[in-house]
Amino acid sequence: MSIGTSLSSAVRQEGHIFVQWKSGFGFSSSGEFITWKPFFESMANAYEGPGQMPSGSRLFPGQMDDDHTTGKLDEEQLLHIFKQIDTDNSGGIDVDELEEALRMLGIKHTYSSTKKVLKSIDTDGNGTIEPHEFIEFFSKVTKPQEFRDLLGKQSQAYFDYKTTVAEDSSFGRRYRVPETVLSDKKIPAHIENVESIKWLDSNRFASASLDRTVKVWDLSATEKPLASYDYPSEIYSMDVASNGKWAVVGFGKAVDGENQIYMSVVDFENGSPMKAKLKGHDSAVFACEVSSDAMYIASGSQHGRVLLHDARTCEQVSELRRSPRLIQSVDFSDYARLVASCGSDGDVVITDISAAPTTKSAFVIDEAASTDIVYDVVFRGEHEILTCGGDYCCKRWDMRKLENGPVQRYLGHTSPIRKIVLSDKRDGK
Repeated sequence: MSIGTSLSSAVRQEGHIFVQWKSGFGFSSSGEFITWKPFFESMANAYEGPGQMPSGSRLFPGQMDDDHTTGKLDEEQLLHIFKQIDTDNSGGIDVDELEEALRMLGIKHTYSSTKKVLKSIDTDGNGTIEPHEFIEFFSKVTKPQEFRDLLGKQSQAYFDYKTTVAEDSSFGRRYRVPETVLSDKKIPAHIENVESIKWLDSNRFASASLDRTVKVWDLSATEKPLASYDYPSEIYSMDVASNGKWAVVGFGKAVDGENQIYMSVVDFENGSPMKAKLKGHDSAVFACEVSSDAMYIASGSQHGRVLLHDARTCEQVSELRRSPRLIQSVDFSDYARLVASCGSDGDVVITDISAAPTTKSAFVIDEAASTDIVYDVVFRGEHEILTCGGDYCCKRWDMRKLENGPVQRYLGHTSPIRKIVLSDKRDGK
């Protein structure tokens, strides 16, 4: 098995395509690490007494040292902090309000990890934090380590890895980081970022860009594309059928005459940029995938919906998932029995579509990227999947024993990992 930046994962920079053969491990984009810290200390420091409202800058001051304790906060201070987080004055803090507080403080989190924190405080289990629950919890929790313990052992391990990357100058000696392999070719292909690259056959590939074009290239003659197709919107995603004759394209915002958002099927064989339209989404399509048997198309949107379409009729078959956050990636298992999806909520959801249009959730991996975004999920054989994300790690999971956590991890990156490409998706390769 090889995990690497191959031709199918373009370097998204200045519209160029960098062709690389077996270029080592993974594809990452720049990112930064912000240490986990107690938000309640920051807010308590801003407290000026009853009736005094702190300024925004004092309510959310800079990053604190994780070695410090919060000190003892009295009930009046804690109630003041509670009211600042309860922005709708409902008397309870919901997951969105808690997530906004974490965001404003610069604390790395996902929807899934925020739910875990809320659940730890919400003792009556009604989905919101009431004042008495807030006061009881934070009058006992005074150290960042106690907040860290909410992550669980698996998440802590990868959180520690990120800390090592950010703070340990000897990182390069602790993990073998392979040398960068130079690109064989640099193709001035597009004027905006390249979002997707897919092979059509052993010598031709297609590229899709934010410049609203899909282009087909011959690797032996890259001076100009074999074909170019123009579209009415930025292209966020693309996948090619296994026979290389057609592809599905997902847009930032392409709407028809009835103001309905659609995806497009491009026919490479006949040179048609819009052979058919697939409707059903209500927001930008960030991920799309064609099953290996070309029977189904799965797609994920900005508003967290994962849809299944029949590739023959282009009609929607089912809605597989409705997440509160953006979907980053979708993938089919062999024989199109399962669909995996992941995104900004931090979870991986695997859906059984073997009896489509009837579908059911088969497995869920909570916080697969350890309190961060899961950027990609890929099936490997019948029982395994690989994931990568904002925790700087790639992980291999066995679906038969997910409760044990990942069976293998691949370390070495120093920033979020955006894409996984396998040389062979079969078991043991």
